[in-house]
Formats: sequence, C-alpha cells, structure tokens
Amino acid sequence: MIALTQEKREELIACANEIKKMATSTHGYKVGNDAFGRNALMLMEVALASITAQPFGYIEEDAVKDRERLFSAQVFADEEDLPSYEFSELSYPLYLAPPVPEIKLPDEHEGIEHTEYHSGKQAGWNECLSEIKRLNGLGD
Repeated sequence: MIALTQEKREELIACANEIKKMATSTHGYKVGNDAFGRNALMLMEVALASITAQPFGYIEEDAVKDRERLFSAQVFADEEDLPSYEFSELSYPLYLAPPVPEIKLPDEHEGIEHTEYHSGKQAGWNECLSEIKRLNGLGD
C-alpha cells in the first residue's frame, strides 16, 4: 500500500472525481460503455473509497489487546463518545475499507546560521527529506 501527503490525497480525489464526471457525462465518449470502461470506473470508485475512508467507530485499546474481549467490546461512534478515562491514543479507529495512510513530512531546513556545522546539518536534512520523497514517489 502507498502512503500519501494530504496535498496529494486532495489532488487525487479531485482528479478521480473529474474522471468520474467525464466518464459518466453525456458529452463525448462515455468510459463506461464497454467492459474495460466499466471496470475502470469501478476501480476509480474503489480508489476513492480507500482515499476518502473515514472511521465508522472507535474501540478501546484494551479490547484490541484482549482477543476474547474484542468480539464483545463496545464500539463508540466518535472519539468524544469514549468513556472519559479513555484518550484518543488509547483507542483504535474502525474502517469498512482500509484507508490509504497519510505521510506527514517536515519542512525543508532553512539555514539561518552560516557556520560549517549548520550548513552541513541543513544539507543533510534536506537530502534525507528529498530521498524520502523520492522513495515514496512524491517528487519535489
């Protein structure tokens, strides 16, 4: 599975919605007219469901750790509905479809000080960040 930044996720959602609109419009060629087109449209729906997946509920961490409790555990609609002694880091979201993970990248390091140490630190940080982006297909 791939992971996306929030910006890329929003870009892909807009693109998928535009493709769906073009595929089902009455102007020009309709993508869904043949088996390939119908399958392509269905794949777009699956991709959108995965990219936009929202949790339908939350379960307490203790229930996840204790398999016997898992099937009888209470599911809460919102994190706010969890008992007051629970915190969001002690709960697990439940999804109908697996969501695409989000990558949160730090900003590039802007050098303020002009010492050799700081310019080396800046260069190393930015090279590492570029490599992370490259490995995840995020480009520059």
